[in-house]
Amino acid sequence: MIEHKGQVALPGGAVILNHLTRAETALREAREEIGLRSDDVTVLGCLSPYSTVTGWHVTPGVGTIPYAYPFRVNPHEIDTIFPVPLSWLADPNNLTRKPYKNPRDGCARSVFFFRPYSG
Repeated sequence: MIEHKGQVALPGGAVILNHLTRAETALREAREEIGLRSDDVTVLGCLSPYSTVTGWHVTPGVGTIPYAYPFRVNPHEIDTIFPVPLSWLADPNNLTRKPYKNPRDGCARSVFFFRPYSG
């Protein structure tokens, strides 16, 4: 099992069944991690796939949900949930680049990080 202790992340996971679409996988993971019911999500689509510096291939899904949603934390998956406004995430002033040395191959790369959010 891969752990990401101390990292802030969106729900995610691997496509484990051939018949699941990327959106269905995202909905499954959101249900498992934060208690989000698929019927409560209006799926808008998926963003372009990309590869992370740690070797993962990610296809982000995008959707809308009712506000305020009664999330349920799965303590086996995550510690807490907190909101971050989309406007804050879209503001380029909240991004910074940092050097990152990949432990798999030892290569150094420049990686984008969000500044700490304090809402």
